[in-house]
Amino acid sequence: MKEQQEERRKRNSALRLDPSSTVPKTHLTSDELKTVTKKMNTGRKAAKAMIARLRKKLVETEQLLNASEEVVKTMQAAVDEANARPKEFRESLKESLEEMIREQAKDDDELDFSELMSEQTTNELLDFIQQAMKNHSIKAVGKNNFEYSPKLMGLAMSQYLRGPTAYMHWREESPVIIPHPDTMRHKKEKMNVRDGDCVAQYERISLDLNVLESSAKKWSNLQGEVIMDEMHLQGDVILNSSGNRTIGFSNDFVCRKKILKSLLDQNEVPNHHLPAVKVNQWMFRSVNGVVYLLEFWYNPELLNGNELLMQFGQIVMRLEMVGVRVIGLVSDAGSNNSRMFRLLRSRLEVGNKEGAWLPIDRIRTPNIYDRSRHIYLFNCTTHGLKATRNQLYGSYSGGKGCKAFLSIDGFGIHNAILKESYERDKRRASKRTRLDEASIDPDSWSKMNVSPAMIASEFKTLAEISEHLYSELAITSQQRLTPDRFKIDGKKGRHHPVIISSNEARSKSTAASSSPVDQH
Repeated sequence: MKEQQEERRKRNSALRLDPSSTVPKTHLTSDELKTVTKKMNTGRKAAKAMIARLRKKLVETEQLLNASEEVVKTMQAAVDEANARPKEFRESLKESLEEMIREQAKDDDELDFSELMSEQTTNELLDFIQQAMKNHSIKAVGKNNFEYSPKLMGLAMSQYLRGPTAYMHWREESPVIIPHPDTMRHKKEKMNVRDGDCVAQYERISLDLNVLESSAKKWSNLQGEVIMDEMHLQGDVILNSSGNRTIGFSNDFVCRKKILKSLLDQNEVPNHHLPAVKVNQWMFRSVNGVVYLLEFWYNPELLNGNELLMQFGQIVMRLEMVGVRVIGLVSDAGSNNSRMFRLLRSRLEVGNKEGAWLPIDRIRTPNIYDRSRHIYLFNCTTHGLKATRNQLYGSYSGGKGCKAFLSIDGFGIHNAILKESYERDKRRASKRTRLDEASIDPDSWSKMNVSPAMIASEFKTLAEISEHLYSELAITSQQRLTPDRFKIDGKKGRHHPVIISSNEARSKSTAASSSPVDQH
């Protein structure tokens, strides 16, 4: 009997320890009484805080109700006037701001006030003040149809992401009207970015196809290539890397509360609680350069070739089903992407010892939607450019291994060429190239940035290096090779005359040394 009571006590412990339970307190143990008392104190404090907030709200409401009718009428008239004549209201603000600036710059006669008042920051300030005054008048008359500028909403979202409690304190102390926390919570929920597997991504492509069909009076197939790349996530905020703007919030991240609760309950944390630290984004680029964003998948750095192959198959099938012809696949040459390419080639190796040209089955794969067509495989030229630049910096003088770039004469080619060009450019009054510290001495971040890699191989950089070499070799301007005017006997030449003559001299000396000497 006692064992059954003990078992029932454990099973109903949550009900027994609830402060609203009808179980007599005399039936509780000392530890259970302490737990119930603690819960009751917590509930009492929460109720006290709620009562304080309600009392404060009642006081504010009473103050508003006790306000004179003249003040309310004045505020309402101000709101109506601002809505009826927004341009005059703005001009009045502009005149007041210009008067303040003139007051602060009494001794500066060279200051151009017209140019200063036309700056972007000044216009944004006027918009902010105008909106803040209008919202303040709306609040004074007891309404809540506030309007918020994009700048204010951006500041509010940045503060809300730090935590609702901190946002509440900031909102109470702010001199301007700030959006309610519920508004920010709903906006954050709408901005949640969920994992891939969304057929709505293809709706825009389908609509574009319908427009093409109706305009051309016939069915028009959109052709192009799918692009894939993996990106790092920063916290639980999804950023647009091109403009560093927040575009959404990930739902696929670790929930610390669940993990701590599982650890306290001595339960095993399941694998799906692993944090997503990367996202694999897919895009489609048509032959005329139009880019469409497709699906994306989060992963906790556990992405493999099989997973990529599954994603690729889903993307191709859905694109083909809306009328798009996929003719190419582009990605970088990373390890996981290389495994996917190998699977698409039926596990055939790329290496070809017989020559530079690859067999056709190494560069394409059958289209899973239509086996009579093929999808051609490409490695991203941007990643290839970065890899070549990094290989150049890894090269060294006199090396003969895979880390060395060597000329036809066996001389090492390395980043000293770029450093010398950068030093020469610094001594000039006007720079000829865009070389900077990031392009000649890259760190871990700039090595992954494509802009410094492009600077190292763009036309201005190569032209400056060629100019220096021509000067050192005493080659006149008439003899120099230029991409648009160099010709030999009216025809475009493949090499510079000095290079041709040096090659001829080298071949003659080689032939003379290899020919047998006539002793007779």
